[in-house]
Amino acid sequence: ELEAATQLDPNAAESGDLLGLISRQANQTDEAIGQFEKAVAAKPDYAEALFMLGQELVRNGDTAGAIKQWKKAIEIRPQYNEALYTLARLLRKSDPVESKRLETRFENLQTQQHITDRASTLGNFALASADAHDWPQAISQMKEALRVCEQCSALPVLHKDLGLIYCRAGDFNNGRTELLEAQKLSPKDSDITLALHSLDSLQKSQ
Repeated sequence: ELEAATQLDPNAAESGDLLGLISRQANQTDEAIGQFEKAVAAKPDYAEALFMLGQELVRNGDTAGAIKQWKKAIEIRPQYNEALYTLARLLRKSDPVESKRLETRFENLQTQQHITDRASTLGNFALASADAHDWPQAISQMKEALRVCEQCSALPVLHKDLGLIYCRAGDFNNGRTELLEAQKLSPKDSDITLALHSLDSLQKSQ
């Protein structure tokens, strides 16, 4: 079915990527390389296919080619942990300075991910408290999540959720403040726009 899909649409990068994975599992390295190369040709910014291509090139003895593909993957997705870690390991002997730099990036990302996960967990606790209509507990927990997060990637969602909790608790002023802060961080979030519009409509009707 995947082969049929690629014949119908040679630019179906995902189908080529999956065919590469099937070939890899069957230990058909050359075939896997060919499929991943087709996927990358169809979609040059396909970081996952670049990473898998690099892995197969290593298995085929082409270390330089693998390094090239993994560097591309990291350029496309700077937070690609697996590519950072694998490339750092491969460069330990040939380029220890670059290897150390990549390892440091990887460790920093791991630390940041741990912070984000912890903040998100606290945010989920806050949402559970809000569902139970325990507004003081929900607000306290969400503020703690924001304190833990600082500038983590969950920050827009946490501000949005805190704003919505304030609104559900009847504190529209603080709700608006948090929603506006969330909108600054994530201006394309339609939920935030809708919530602010609802607040405006509510205040006009009062």
